[in-house]
Amino acid sequence: MDSKEAERVLLDLDLEQRKAARILDGPLYILAGAGAGKTRTITHRIAYAVKSKYWSPTAIIATTFTTKAAREMKDRLERLGIVGVTVNTFHGTSLGLLKKYWHYITTYPFPEILNNKFSLLENICKQVGFSFSSYQVSSIAEEISWVKTSLLPIENYKDNINWKNRDALEFMTSEQFGQIYKIYEECKAKINQIDFEDILLIMVHIIDQYPQIAAKIRQNYRYFIVDEFQDISPLQYYVLRMWMGQNLDICVVGDPSQTIYSFAGASCYYLNNFDKLFPGAKHIKIVKNYRSSEQIVQLANKILLHKRNKNYEQLKLKSNKSVRDDKNINSLNFDIYKNEKQEAEKVVVKIEELLNKGYKLSDIAILYRAKFQARNILQFVEKKNLPFIEKGSEKFFENPVINLILEDIKKNKVFYTQEYSSFEECISNFRKRINKTVDRAIQLRGKKEFSKNAILGKAFNHLVDNFFQIVQTTKQNYSIDDFLQYIYELIEQEFEPELNCITLASIHSSKGLEFTCVFLIGVSDGNIPISLANSKEEIEEERRLLYVAITRAKQILFISFSAFSNSRKTSLSRFLERIWPVKKI
Repeated sequence: MDSKEAERVLLDLDLEQRKAARILDGPLYILAGAGAGKTRTITHRIAYAVKSKYWSPTAIIATTFTTKAAREMKDRLERLGIVGVTVNTFHGTSLGLLKKYWHYITTYPFPEILNNKFSLLENICKQVGFSFSSYQVSSIAEEISWVKTSLLPIENYKDNINWKNRDALEFMTSEQFGQIYKIYEECKAKINQIDFEDILLIMVHIIDQYPQIAAKIRQNYRYFIVDEFQDISPLQYYVLRMWMGQNLDICVVGDPSQTIYSFAGASCYYLNNFDKLFPGAKHIKIVKNYRSSEQIVQLANKILLHKRNKNYEQLKLKSNKSVRDDKNINSLNFDIYKNEKQEAEKVVVKIEELLNKGYKLSDIAILYRAKFQARNILQFVEKKNLPFIEKGSEKFFENPVINLILEDIKKNKVFYTQEYSSFEECISNFRKRINKTVDRAIQLRGKKEFSKNAILGKAFNHLVDNFFQIVQTTKQNYSIDDFLQYIYELIEQEFEPELNCITLASIHSSKGLEFTCVFLIGVSDGNIPISLANSKEEIEEERRLLYVAITRAKQILFISFSAFSNSRKTSLSRFLERIWPVKKI
């Protein structure tokens, strides 16, 4: 590749992004505001380095916060002509390396991944005589994850939660939690399973205990890019440093103003102290927002900059988009309703109005601070038979309709292409059988959520099409077993298809997403900031959470709350007191 081709890669970047992309040596900290094009900057930086013959693509590890972000980054790199880069989450990258080097350290089979702690913990609690609710079991699972990601020994659990200023689980003693934790670890070992935190812990152990493997990893991978560095956990940081060894060729991208996962063990310490951890680091700021309308950007700045934080640098976003009024809808909309039921009903009415104006279901998201706020919304969405998905709840391959489809496929006999007169006939037959299976699964689920299930079935058919595109490139014999293997690989990659549905999501689970139209509901004190937030640090994280919610919106943002909740008077969120333009009830 010549230097001109490398330079052409940078033409799509603005001045600040271009500066960041040109820095290829040593530690680099890119302070990127919401919607400022950080993924574009990262991918073009990688492409520039590869096309300049400065980096080998196979020597690069780029980690992202979600598998969706990883797929997007990989797709963008491929469009830039770059292949061979390892792009994944910390867990995904570690899992790939563990499987690659597993046979070097043991003859035992690789452990099965425990996708959900809940069922195992529920059984353990019953066995030891504890009667806990589903919510409490989920809280235990979250606490186990926190202990592991924080690199804290369970033996000192009680002292550690005091040191970390973390509230203990109210429904059980520290000793009881320690007992559950120990049995949980023993049960996993007996059935040869590991959880997601174990993937990283084993990664650390292997690099630490097997110098030859550590040397291979450090020799093979020389350049590191970490996205969303403000939400990295102590365990993830430890893994990163173990991968790197003495190497300092790292670029981190983050924004302290978007730190919202402290409760799960994430820490902004590593971003705020990047200069101390990586001496000589260069700094670049990218602040031009390419996502949201000017009014939405101004609102986000008001939320964040109203109260300066001395502990980290707060960015003031610059808008790069003018207000879009082509569909005669205000970019910012503030509403107060009598109660939560009326709020939910009116939100759904406004969604129908947006759909009538030409917006797609997938353009629209309803965001809330806590899941219980979605109850009323769900009633009205289902009543209107509007397809929806809940982010952070049921995954695509866990859906009952998809499970029915897969079970039905497994019962079919394996067949090969030579059974038919042509390859095309075989593909046609397979598609017909899949379509019948999909239709049967949808009918079995009944009329409830019929439109959503139909969309799920359509998404599954799209996977079938993708499979046959792969098959047609080789025109080799294939079987249903091959198709199922293709599906299992997607499950392992935590694949989630793009669905034309309304998105319902907590603000936390909406991180990294963007929508043309966003409804932010229930913005009352007690919801945001949530009533459980007591310390100054917790309150400030709630402020950042509101900032993240606002910056998910591209074109239209509706913000609302109800004057009464369960017959009790509510008050507007303190973060919006000076901003709210409507007279309060």
